[in-house]
Amino acid sequence: SRPAIQFNDNRAPAGRLAHGVLTVALEARSGAWRPLGSDRPGVPIFAFGEAGKPLQDPGPLLRVPLGTEVRARVTNRTGAPLVVHGLASRRVDVMDTLVVPPGQTRAARFVADAEGTYYYWASTRGEGFEQRQYQDAHLNGALIVDPAGATPKPDRVFVVERWMPRADTSLAHNQWFELFTINGRPWPLTERLTYDVGDSVRWRIINASNAVHPFHLHGFYFRVDAHGDDQRDTVYWPAQRRMDVTEPLWDGTTMDLAWSPDRPGGWIFHCHLNWHVVPNTALPPDTERVADRIAHIENGYPGAHMEDHARYGMGGLVLGIYVRPPRGWKPYTGARRTLRLLVQSDSAPDDSTRRFGYVLQEGDRAPAPDSVVVPGPAI
Repeated sequence: SRPAIQFNDNRAPAGRLAHGVLTVALEARSGAWRPLGSDRPGVPIFAFGEAGKPLQDPGPLLRVPLGTEVRARVTNRTGAPLVVHGLASRRVDVMDTLVVPPGQTRAARFVADAEGTYYYWASTRGEGFEQRQYQDAHLNGALIVDPAGATPKPDRVFVVERWMPRADTSLAHNQWFELFTINGRPWPLTERLTYDVGDSVRWRIINASNAVHPFHLHGFYFRVDAHGDDQRDTVYWPAQRRMDVTEPLWDGTTMDLAWSPDRPGGWIFHCHLNWHVVPNTALPPDTERVADRIAHIENGYPGAHMEDHARYGMGGLVLGIYVRPPRGWKPYTGARRTLRLLVQSDSAPDDSTRRFGYVLQEGDRAPAPDSVVVPGPAI
């Protein structure tokens, strides 16, 4: 049987760092990936792990100060040629790749010569980054280069990945059964994050999937500090940093963000594309028929009630956040204004595309069902 793949929250760096040198031994091999729980069916995928340790999804975190020499050995136990990208210096025109024949070990030796948020990735099928979808899609790991000579500020590293079933004659067919994960898990199994009011929160987001994700934070603005990819990271100077609530993260790119919660409560951080947060697909042998999967996404799963929508009506790229109230905090008990905001369409039945808009109800009388205000009403 295949070894179980463990989820990696990217908290503990891999390897041994001593006297300015990181020594790490990686292995790539097949494992059983069970993103929906250890008691649920899984699928075989390739993953990285440290030699002699369990496989991880995403792969082991490599984190070093600027100027560190990295000595990485990669053993290929996938049964196919392995091409590894990203285990190289960044201040070069073209980064070296590492080609590892089946059953053999090859070494990469480089200097971490640029601060930033990076990643390494691999393929066994000679595919480019955009083409990986099945067994190779989770051969990824974070590579973080911190400033030299200083303790890095606390942060978290989140790696976004995408899994699709084995290649089929219809890509559209497979997309109904794709699965998006953050650090190896889809919602509602993703990590829950807890902060205090006033905390300084710093995240590094790595989009190791071949899809774009406009990430949105509920309740607060965040500051975009950097954007990059597997080779370059652009750290913004203060005038370039912008406050945002939704920021697109293109396939293969990275983002550093910072924010501070100013009030308690439950919040989420998620991809704003609705088909990236639909209920998770079941994995073989429990996979549904295409027609049933489509119907369940559009109309809900049997027994999934709206009052428990967060658990049964969502999946994929969602992080749950709880902000603890400060000592002596009391909820607001003053007057409240109740607003009724409706989403409606003024399209005719024979229109080729339906148009939707918002309408704010004024008074006790509901607006006409085909009324739409464009742009939406000010609140």
